[in-house]
Amino acid sequence: MIFPPSILRIRRSGGRKRPRNLWIPLIVIWPILVALWAAVLPLLAILALLLWVLHKRDRGKALMLGPPRLFLLLCRLRGLHVSVEDPTEEILIRVI
Repeated sequence: MIFPPSILRIRRSGGRKRPRNLWIPLIVIWPILVALWAAVLPLLAILALLLWVLHKRDRGKALMLGPPRLFLLLCRLRGLHVSVEDPTEEILIRVI
């Protein structure tokens, strides 16, 4: 079974300074994301309806932004690792 990520880690280190870590529990952010998604859902439904009418050939692809696809996208963020380096500092973002 696939699970959504639970922790976002942001690490900033630069030069002689001590590295700074920020651990964000994503369980706090999930309700906010669900509320935002629920607010945008009517707009997505109108857009999907317009695509349904305008593109008769690709009707099956117009409704692919539903809850299962969005949840799968969020679950696949687990393990994401972004590292940005500069001569003076480094920023590391990791989704755990």
